[in-house]
Amino acid sequence: MSQQQDPLRKARARALYLLGDMARTEKQLREKLQKNGYPQDIVLQVVGEMKDYGYIDDLQYAKDYMISQSGKKSRQAILFSLQQKGVSREILGQLEDCVSLEDQQQLIRKLIQKRGTDPRAASREELQKLFRYLLGKGFSYEEIRKALDLMEEDF
Repeated sequence: MSQQQDPLRKARARALYLLGDMARTEKQLREKLQKNGYPQDIVLQVVGEMKDYGYIDDLQYAKDYMISQSGKKSRQAILFSLQQKGVSREILGQLEDCVSLEDQQQLIRKLIQKRGTDPRAASREELQKLFRYLLGKGFSYEEIRKALDLMEEDF
């Protein structure tokens, strides 16, 4: 076995170990292998092989992540997190509609209830504070307004 084959074999084994632990994006796997000290050419070759075998698939990773986080984070926060994980803008564009408006409305309502603010009885200042909080969580003004309107209709 040549000296070139040994690091390649070790990098493949490391990549498979890392992917067995949890799903990763292409960028995450590349960074992990580089952090482990593998040369750039070997990292690129191994990442390419893992893509070819279907062991890493950024689109599927993004879909799964979006589904798992949809009850916890706003659509914007999820998309930002995926962008940080190295998912391309092209893939993110395909995911815009993966989280339904109903899911977003339910999450906003849950956050409002968790915060303990009753929008019907809240002062103008309390409503502004609530809006800032929800805007900071990544929800749009329209999504917040719609959720508040639906909450009023329920009562």
